[in-house]
Amino acid sequence: MQRAINEANAEIGSNIITFVDVDFGPENATFAPDSWIWEFDGWLQTEDPMTAHRRDICDGNQICLMASTGHPNQKGNDQYYKKIKAAL
Repeated sequence: MQRAINEANAEIGSNIITFVDVDFGPENATFAPDSWIWEFDGWLQTEDPMTAHRRDICDGNQICLMASTGHPNQKGNDQYYKKIKAAL
């Protein structure tokens, strides 16, 4: 990863690209005890605040309905924010 960042920075002639490690571990994965990821239940229903809205606009498209799956939940968002802010 660092090599790709170094190459990109060299190509643009600046050091504006950086890697920020958010310390995401197995305990933060989907269905883990301290998940930082939006999950879904046994009926493939997502658990994020936009679930009801997507039911209204997705016209039954399962991929659309599960759009939040795998994206950071509030805990994950807070961790990303904290680490990125510290890197700025």
